[in-house]
Amino acid sequence: EKQIQGGPRAGSRVRRVRECFSLSREFVVFQSGAEVGMADQKEKQIQEAKELQAAIESITSQKDTLEQQCKALKDEQAQGMAKIQELQTKQATIGQEITSKTAKLEEIKQLMYQRESEYMALLEASPTLVSVMKKG
Repeated sequence: EKQIQGGPRAGSRVRRVRECFSLSREFVVFQSGAEVGMADQKEKQIQEAKELQAAIESITSQKDTLEQQCKALKDEQAQGMAKIQELQTKQATIGQEITSKTAKLEEIKQLMYQRESEYMALLEASPTLVSVMKKG
C-alpha cells in the first residue's frame, strides 16, 4: 500500500478506491451467490414442473384406464339387462304356456273320468257285454 502522492486528499482517494473495490468485490460475490441461488431455484422449479407433469400424466393415464373400465362395465351391464329382459319375457311366455297346458290337462282328466264312468255304467247295465268283453 503505497501512499499516492498528491497531498492529503490523495490518501482519501485511495481509501475510497479501496472501499469501492471492496464493495464491488462484495457485490460480485453477492451477485454470484444470488445468481447461483437463482439458478438453483430455477433448477428446483424445473424439477418440480417435471414432477408435476409426470404426476398429471400418471393421473390422466389412470383416468383414461378407469373411463375404459367404466365403459366396459356399463356395456356389460346393458348386455346383462337385455339378457334379463329376454329371460323375463321367456319366463312370462313359459308361465302362460304352463297355465294353458295345465288347464288343458284338467279338461282331459275330467273327460277321462267321465268316459270311465260312462264305461262302468255301460258294463253294469249289460252283463252280456261283460262276458263278450271277457272273451274278446
